[in-house]
Amino acid sequence: MTYKAWGIAAVAVLLFLGSAFVGMVGLVPAEAGAAEKLLVCGPCSGAFLSTASRVVEELGCSDRVVVVRSSCLGPCSQGVVIAFRGEVYSNMTEDLLRTLLEATFSDDTDAKPAN
Repeated sequence: MTYKAWGIAAVAVLLFLGSAFVGMVGLVPAEAGAAEKLLVCGPCSGAFLSTASRVVEELGCSDRVVVVRSSCLGPCSQGVVIAFRGEVYSNMTEDLLRTLLEATFSDDTDAKPAN
């Protein structure tokens, strides 16, 4: 095999693996009807997993959002880091997450807060 052929094969493999990784970590929009992934950076924000899960449950959107521990999302020096719908958010708090999810699902009658 020539160097050019090896290069083309390597690029093809990298593209395949890259697209598989992006889909796996949830940075691609969810399919219709599938729960969306709310990623919590495992290395720096793992302690926020239970908080995020509780907020999702309290808002009644656990059928639409699943909280998942992820690999590093990047800005670990900027407080709690999450990713949702392709956006990475840093300095996340319980109140900010609640506001984000309420705004996301405000027009959705199935995702109203549970009393």
